[in-house]
Amino acid sequence: MSRPNLAMIIVLLASTALFTLGTVNFANGAATPEPRAYALVDPNAGGTPTFVEQDNMAGVRRVAPGTYCLHANIRLQKKPIAFTTTDLTSAGGGQGLAFSESGSPLCAADEATVVTYRLLRGLLRPSNTIRFIVDPVA
Repeated sequence: MSRPNLAMIIVLLASTALFTLGTVNFANGAATPEPRAYALVDPNAGGTPTFVEQDNMAGVRRVAPGTYCLHANIRLQKKPIAFTTTDLTSAGGGQGLAFSESGSPLCAADEATVVTYRLLRGLLRPSNTIRFIVDPVA
């Protein structure tokens, strides 16, 4: 039996976290689900990144190679972090990876930061060719 690939384990864990039901607000003693946001981002390597699908997202921008700032339409209580995973339709060779970066100075306080890399010949390199799914939470 072959050993699981570490990158695939990370992708599976992130995917599992992505499909949670969301947070619950217990204001006035009643449990009500809070609004959520998500997006499938196409990096559009030679141009401006865009949303393939989204809900409650205002915008996405690339601020450095492989680094994206995402702004939600909903008000988040704290600086957002992001559950993220790659979309397997990404172009290019090698394994694509996407991570949340909670302390990035490149994005505004109300934006989630996602960094994308491609693993080529044993080296991680920032990549503008990784499609990713993001679910900003605060």
